[in-house]
Amino acid sequence: MIDIMFESGAAPELKKIALSLTNEKSQLDGVSGLKKLKEIELKGGKFLLSSFHNANQISKVTLRDTQLKQEDIRILAKKKNLRCLELSDLSYAESELAFNKDEFPALDLLIVECRAISSISFTDGSAPKIERIVWSFDEMKSLSGIDKLLRLKEIECIGNHVPHQVRKYIAAHKAQPVLTHKKRAQHVPAKETITAEEDDDTWFPPIPRCLKIKNR
Repeated sequence: MIDIMFESGAAPELKKIALSLTNEKSQLDGVSGLKKLKEIELKGGKFLLSSFHNANQISKVTLRDTQLKQEDIRILAKKKNLRCLELSDLSYAESELAFNKDEFPALDLLIVECRAISSISFTDGSAPKIERIVWSFDEMKSLSGIDKLLRLKEIECIGNHVPHQVRKYIAAHKAQPVLTHKKRAQHVPAKETITAEEDDDTWFPPIPRCLKIKNR
């Protein structure tokens, strides 16, 4: 278990936090006071996201291994300054990602690299400023409601097949967004892997269980 606490006035110039934690008893406090914090990268359980509930200054969020469900996304959906959302592998546990009315008011870039997601939908009034969607998938079943995205300029699809209906939606869009379709690259296994245990020159100092960042 690791606890990280930012005291009032601490780390006033901090702009990015990259955090990887799996113990749900770990805590991160004082983030809302980091006025210049703009970007967070979170890897681990979905409990990490709750630490940023009041961090409304965030403009970019990258998630990995968080296994979120639709209701968990609500924490991010109301953030008025969030412009970029990146859902990496295992970040989301459901097959459909839905954007609802009045959610993600400032989002202009959506990056989806989570293989669990096969459908994405937008309702009227959701993500009104989105301009670009990048979706890497194993299977795409549907991409609906994009006609509601009046500022949409580009959709990049990375996967084997884009359904005909999705292509029709894009072609009929009033803003005429550009569709870029790329095949997923074949994975080539590495010939050799060196782990920390095998490499005698690799040593990592122990991490303290409680890290307190103070105001100097």
